[in-house]
Amino acid sequence: MNAFRSAVAAQDVKALSSVSGVGRKTAERIVVELKDKIAAFGVDPTAPGSSRAVLPESEARLADAAAALVALGFKPAEAQEAVRGAAALLGPDAPVEKLVRACLRKPA
Repeated sequence: MNAFRSAVAAQDVKALSSVSGVGRKTAERIVVELKDKIAAFGVDPTAPGSSRAVLPESEARLADAAAALVALGFKPAEAQEAVRGAAALLGPDAPVEKLVRACLRKPA
């Protein structure tokens, strides 16, 4: 979760494209779409005392995945439903990247 946010905040396309199924262009799009969203939270995602830390890690991971989907054009309710479905299949400890990828692969 923090690695994903840190990679987006640092615009680290190489780190994002190292995820299986995410190429350079997709990683660049993720950075473009999400960098302002992460900055809008008003916290440094790498800071140990960030305000997002009050959520249990699994809930924060699901919220991050839903936020990524919203930034990619999903409606908030659709994003939350898709993430819940992906988490049910992959388990609540699945990384954000895998949750998002599973949601994007799911047929509409």
